[in-house]
Amino acid sequence: MNNPMYKLITEDGRHRQHRRWLRNLLETTNGPLRIASAYVTDTDLLVSVSNRSVQILTSLLRMDVVSGATSLDALRSLIENGVQCRYLSNGPRFHAKVYIFGDEFVVVTSANLTRNALDSNIEVGVELSGNAVQEVIAWFDVHWDKAQPLDATQVSMWQQQTATLCSEYSILRKKLSAEPKLSHNALPVGLPQDGSSLLHDILDNTNSSSQSRPRFFLCNTDRKHGRPTHSGKYKREELMCTRSYAAAWEKFKFPNHMKRVKSGDVIFMYANKVGIIGIGVAKKGYEVLEPGHIDRILNEEEITPEWRIPVAWLVWVSDEQASPWQPPDVRTFVDVSEQLYDDRRDRAIKHFESQTYKT
Repeated sequence: MNNPMYKLITEDGRHRQHRRWLRNLLETTNGPLRIASAYVTDTDLLVSVSNRSVQILTSLLRMDVVSGATSLDALRSLIENGVQCRYLSNGPRFHAKVYIFGDEFVVVTSANLTRNALDSNIEVGVELSGNAVQEVIAWFDVHWDKAQPLDATQVSMWQQQTATLCSEYSILRKKLSAEPKLSHNALPVGLPQDGSSLLHDILDNTNSSSQSRPRFFLCNTDRKHGRPTHSGKYKREELMCTRSYAAAWEKFKFPNHMKRVKSGDVIFMYANKVGIIGIGVAKKGYEVLEPGHIDRILNEEEITPEWRIPVAWLVWVSDEQASPWQPPDVRTFVDVSEQLYDDRRDRAIKHFESQTYKT
């Protein structure tokens, strides 16, 4: 192709391309600048723009602000410098990253208008010209018309409303980053290493007839929808382990089963087609966190409540060390205290009781 209609913009982690590339297009083109960016924290790219219409279309969810993914300070600064800002907060999540320079060029990229994206992240994009530019402009204008205008007064009001949440999130983030990392094949950090004796106590209580006998529950780790990360681990499963919760996010059929859980009850963690990979003891009863709550385990699941039980894990193992248990009806969270499950429960506990798991 003698006259390519596209050019690649690639980052290798050392020589920065995106900021330089975008700035060059700003300086060599005319006409309005249209930017679609899911998150906004950078103002440097646009600080020198004058005599040119600039439109920024973004997603403005509360959690984006609280987590720092989007900076209200940056948006207010841009607005005060004449940038037109609009936001989409309803419907499907707006996650685009597009920079349109007049009617000449468009950059479609993984890079948001953020400092991390332009200065440190490994990003990749493509510069397009020709007919594609008009198609992208038409796409942008459709969403711009649907979006709500944002002014400095609104930004100031939202800063006041989210100040406490931002502070709490910052404290929580520092706390979590300071916690030791968990080996996937290890007992959760900070819990007794002699898991076998604790499991033995559970087995004794299982077979007792006293009123102190715990109830037993099976929680599905949801591998079907959890999808493994690049490291091969399942994100939801790993978060439940490291954050010490048994949790559910979808609209599952048996929330009344989770409501039965009390402190001291036993939780079995079931991995689909593998068996039991974890056993723990409930610290207290259930809690429900609505979408947008700062302390949710999984903030990606924002459309349903997060049902969860705080759990002290006694053992959490790899698939190879799991105890086989195929429930007759795999459910999200179910009470397995009935006699029907006695044999399976006992075999699972004895399986782990007979082994030693070390960090």
